[in-house]
Amino acid sequence: MITFADVETKRDELLQITVSSTEYTLHDLKFLMLALYTYLPPMNQGVFIRTVFIGGETKSIDGYNYIHLETGEFTFGDKKIPLPEELIHHIRRIHDKSTSLWLLANVHDVSKPITNGHFTRIFNKLFGDKISTNYLKRLYHGTLPSGSETTVLSDEEGEESGCDSLHMGGSSSTLPTDLIYFEKVRISSQLLEGAKITIDNGMMVISTK
Repeated sequence: MITFADVETKRDELLQITVSSTEYTLHDLKFLMLALYTYLPPMNQGVFIRTVFIGGETKSIDGYNYIHLETGEFTFGDKKIPLPEELIHHIRRIHDKSTSLWLLANVHDVSKPITNGHFTRIFNKLFGDKISTNYLKRLYHGTLPSGSETTVLSDEEGEESGCDSLHMGGSSSTLPTDLIYFEKVRISSQLLEGAKITIDNGMMVISTK
């Protein structure tokens, strides 16, 4: 069984390869994908695929998510979060190689982003077996420290958040403390909305209004 530590080890192995080359390669893309799913609470892969870079006088690009290379802020939907320092360092480093507008640039044509199908195929091959972003989400949630919290949103709010509506998230001690990540939870086939979920010593505690 693959653990979250295995994913971090694979990420760090790829890191050693990427720092030894000045060319943008598939190793850079693989590393960046794993970095996004280990330094940040999980999001839909489409959020990252539709992310572009901005900087200088460019404040936003309509219709896309974007990372401001100078400030290190990540804007998706109506949310804006500061990226962890180590993650933005690697994003800038790889962007210097690709010089692409896109966060996840196609290795064969950096003027284009990778597709959803390409994203999935890379994840399926990374560990010699099929591993999906949903699997990584479950691994990430197993590492949440005691005291982490998340809020259950309605369908409309979940869509607007830009986060995966079917995953469990939470604030993490390794991330900015003012971030809250969202989920919907089905228990006995009932969708709870407006509930708060707390991780307490590895147990999920749900409280409703």
